[in-house]
Amino acid sequence: MTNVKPYGLCKPKHSNFTHLTIRMNKIREIHQAVSQGRLRDVQHLIDRKKLAFCRDHNGASPLHKAVIFGHQDIIEYLVKRYGGVIHIRDH
Repeated sequence: MTNVKPYGLCKPKHSNFTHLTIRMNKIREIHQAVSQGRLRDVQHLIDRKKLAFCRDHNGASPLHKAVIFGHQDIIEYLVKRYGGVIHIRDH
């Protein structure tokens, strides 16, 4: 008889799907905060540079949304903190 572990005992603690779900939820939260003009939440949520470049399901970046909704304080924050965001193309 072979030494086979039951499936539940060999599963990783957090699957790749769990990490993906967490990341997608954070991106959604960032876009909601930008759309609603919540600068402090945006500052807290964008804790890594690449999140400043994340796109929503329509392909819009946080900067695109800040411009669309007219949130000047968020526009200034994103451009000053993550200058490369000005080069993100709109779809």
